[in-house]
Amino acid sequence: PWTALIAYTVAWLEIRQQRSSTKKNRSDLLCWGLWASGYWLSWSLAIKSALQLYQSLPSEPPDCFIATAAAQADLRFTRAAQRYAQSGTAYQCNDQVRHLKGLEIALLTVCPPLHCSLRKWYNAIGPILANRLRRCRSSTPANVIYIILKPVEWLTVALLALLPGVLPSVRSIYPLGPSSSLK
Repeated sequence: PWTALIAYTVAWLEIRQQRSSTKKNRSDLLCWGLWASGYWLSWSLAIKSALQLYQSLPSEPPDCFIATAAAQADLRFTRAAQRYAQSGTAYQCNDQVRHLKGLEIALLTVCPPLHCSLRKWYNAIGPILANRLRRCRSSTPANVIYIILKPVEWLTVALLALLPGVLPSVRSIYPLGPSSSLK
């Protein structure tokens, strides 16, 4: 998608320059606006489709190591609820875990190479930090990580809210209602 954006922008600038007209043309702006709207809508539909596909997979604990570990802190603070995977594994889940998983799925959909690089880095440090958080007897470190991740969560919600229908799909990941899985 990014290379297409660059190619279309360069082509548009070339065509505009060949016209040798210095005055701005409303049709140019209209074409640019229509193209941007189509691009925005296609991203929305692609991300929403990826989220629906993710939700159709068997229920497993999220692989957001750090956010999931932080959700196990003071439950009154993180507002996490216990969920059960189909395998019977219990895990804590809250809005922060769901929003960050939604960001990951959106990034995977929109820019797979960037997602792959970030995921490799996260897979290297995430489990280590998450294990340390889980081993702490105090909930304070997990609460601190929860707070540190809050701005990332807010930015994620703001970005996903720009895409029609995506945020409600994200909020239905790992539903917090009664679990239909094994206990």
